[in-house]
Parts: sequence; C-alpha cells; structure tokens
Amino acid sequence: MLYSMLWKAWYKPERLKMNFPSSWEISLLNMKDSLPIPRSEILNKINNPYESKILKDIAKGKKNAVIAVDDLTRPTKASQILPIVIKELLAGGIKHENILILIALGAHPAMHRIDLIRKLGKYIVNNFTVYNHSPFHNLVSFGKTSYNTPVYINKFFAESDVKIGIGSILPHPTAGFGGGGKIVLPGVAGVESILKNHTPTISGESGGLFEVENNDNRLDIEEAARMAKLDFTINQVCSGNGEIAGIFAGDFVSAHREGVKFALKIYATMDPKKIFDILVVNAFPMDTNLIQIGKGLNVIRPGFEDLIHPNGSIVFIGACPEGRGYHYLCDYQLPLWHTLDKNTHINRVVEKRDLFVLSPNLRQKDVDDFFPIGTRLCKNWNKVNNYLENKHLKKAKVGIFPYGSLQILESR
Repeated sequence: MLYSMLWKAWYKPERLKMNFPSSWEISLLNMKDSLPIPRSEILNKINNPYESKILKDIAKGKKNAVIAVDDLTRPTKASQILPIVIKELLAGGIKHENILILIALGAHPAMHRIDLIRKLGKYIVNNFTVYNHSPFHNLVSFGKTSYNTPVYINKFFAESDVKIGIGSILPHPTAGFGGGGKIVLPGVAGVESILKNHTPTISGESGGLFEVENNDNRLDIEEAARMAKLDFTINQVCSGNGEIAGIFAGDFVSAHREGVKFALKIYATMDPKKIFDILVVNAFPMDTNLIQIGKGLNVIRPGFEDLIHPNGSIVFIGACPEGRGYHYLCDYQLPLWHTLDKNTHINRVVEKRDLFVLSPNLRQKDVDDFFPIGTRLCKNWNKVNNYLENKHLKKAKVGIFPYGSLQILESR
C-alpha cells in the first residue's frame, strides 16, 4: 500500500512516498483543513481588524514603521501579506524609506538573502531595508513584567512610531498557540528575556499546549508585548499545505483569540479511537530543521498517550533541509537544552517506545543530541520500513498524521 505526504517546507516541497505491507491496517488521520483564501480576502481581513484602527489610520502623523516578521521555522506567507501592509502604511503617510522589515528571530540564527527572498519575496528584499534581530545587542529595557521577566527589546523596534507583527497561529507546547505577542517575546526580545520566560516551561511550572486564557507563559508574553507597545498584528492560520487558510488582524490579543478559535476548527483531527502499533508523525509545514520537528508530537495531547501501544513505534518525518538547525538557548548543552523525553508535555508518549527519525539531511549524532537514547536515524523510507516489518511482522495498525505540527486531536 502506497501513501505520500508533503515535506521540505520552503525548499520546493515535494511528496514523500511510503510503502506499507498489504497485511497492515493503515489509518490516514487527516485534519479538517481548509482551502487557501484569495488575496482579496487577505486585504479584507487586514482592513477589518479586531479592536483596532485600520493600519492607514494608525500610520497617520507617524514618521516611521517597523514590521516584525517570523523566520523560516514558521510557515507564515509573509510575501503575500507584506505588500498589503506596506501599501496601507504608505497611504497613511509613512515614506517608503522609513519602513523597516525586522526578522523576529528570537534566539534563532540570522537569515541570509536566499532565505529572505523565500520568506518576504524578491520585491521586498530588493526595495526595503531588512534587518535580522539579535538577542544579544542593540536592545532597550522596558523594565520587568509582573512575572519578573526583564523586557529587553530590539532598539529598532522599540524606537519606531508604528510597530506591526506578522506571524502564524500554530499549536505551541508552552504558549498554547504561536502568534500574537510572541512576535515580540521571544521574536524581537533579548536573550535574558527569552531565558526567563522560557525556563519555567521546561519543568512544566507554567505554559500549556492549546491553552491561552489561563496560561502564565502566554500572559507573560502578552504583558511584555504591551509594554513594548505592539500596535497591530496580522496572524495566519495555516492550511495543511502551509498556505493561508485564514487571516486575523488587529489588536494582538483580540485578533489572536479569534484566530485560535478558527485554528481549533481547521486543525481538528477526529479521535480514531484505536490503539496503534505504529504512529507516523510528519512535521510539515514545520520541518525545516531538527530542533523544530519535535513539535510534530504536539498532536498526541495529554490524555491521548494510549493512542500508541506501550511497545509501539513512533516515526518522525522531517526533511530538515537546514540540517539540525540552531538555537542560542536550546541547542546541545546550552541553558534550555533537553532531549525530547525530558519534555513534560510528551515524555509519557515517547518513553519505552521505539523512535525513528526519517531525514536525508541529518547525522545520527544530531538525533542523539535531541532525542532519547536509542532513537534511530533513517535516511530513506525503505530503511524505516525494514525496521518496522522486522518488529511488527505480518500484522500492525498504523496511524499517519500528515501535518503533525498543526493537528489537534479532538477531546475525548
């Protein structure tokens, strides 16, 4: 039986083909999904914001603007959104040369021209100033949040008259969902701010998957964004292929909450009410590097640990065209580094089960640094299949999550 899934986000996505023994029972666990919206709908949503003035009116009487945009670890189609935003700013009286694009890297590495074109589009890269954020330098202090997080923010962002953020609403293991105020913290924040905000989440003291209202991690983020005076956000909810299924613009809290409601519908995946011997979890459209693909396991939310047999196998699919990636706080032996089994959200899912990572762009040592001891790297599907057939023999129940980093199993 032949199945295929998209992989290689941002790098000419193609379909990975997987063949299974004919005697196995295969369940393709698709999310509800939605078709991409047209440009006219993007424009309409930006010009009808939640609890905010329209961008043109925000820009009136202002001298300059900064637009913070997330990086390639997120599927946000900024090249489709930015031209609309810029047109509105120009209409409000801000001059072309006074509009800055700031890549909200958080503690991720800087982007070079080829990747900037992938993200922003060639016209933007060729005609506007684009800077990479650094979490180590060029920062302004805004004091501390009520959670005692020091708020250090990129100086270009802090000193701009109009501050806009563009990102995506994606399941997130600590902030509930990405998007909204996260474009500020961690997006354009200093390393001390990021470290303080992230540290309690590693031990499970704060934060939660899919939770936004009573989530100390997100509330801390939003307090910092308010202190930094974030004016307006545009957040994308993704279709399965990484395109724009919905746009939510305006006040960074109100618009975000509306986007989360939509995301919960689009990303919803029916509970299969089975116990699988094998789970195949595809990280697309967040499969650019190894550090990110663990988010694919967000789909197995707390309470669903028995979706996989205690002696079962989990296969992570991640093309990882950028290899292992890098994070200034979460990489090997850095302050927030931990292997997947130390993550309080998913450690009960991975413990005692056989784990495989399918990627042609990694080394076994890369996998060893981030996954539990014994996780096997396979360069192609045939090798994965050989392992699985030898273990599970003639009969196996297989569940496939084609967009694991987006999907949300419906509550039991």
